[in-house]
Amino acid sequence: MIVFIGLGNVGNQYKWTKHNAGFWVIDEFARRKKLVFNPAKSEYVFAKHKSKQILLMKPTTGMNKSGIAVKSIIGEYHLLISDIYVL
Repeated sequence: MIVFIGLGNVGNQYKWTKHNAGFWVIDEFARRKKLVFNPAKSEYVFAKHKSKQILLMKPTTGMNKSGIAVKSIIGEYHLLISDIYVL
């Protein structure tokens, strides 16, 4: 499985700041593939492509604590570092 992690800050006050560029890329990919984000058990939202082994993930912890969510998804899906692309 390949996981694309888009970094950013949650909230309207941050929506158009440069720190949300990772969210923008992930959101556009999801829009083009008609994928819907769902809440996870941990501190992130995700969208999974049905026919391909692609997972999109956006931490809800904010930029400074995004590692918490990334660690959760690595453990949950038993990912290798080489499976992860951070935007």
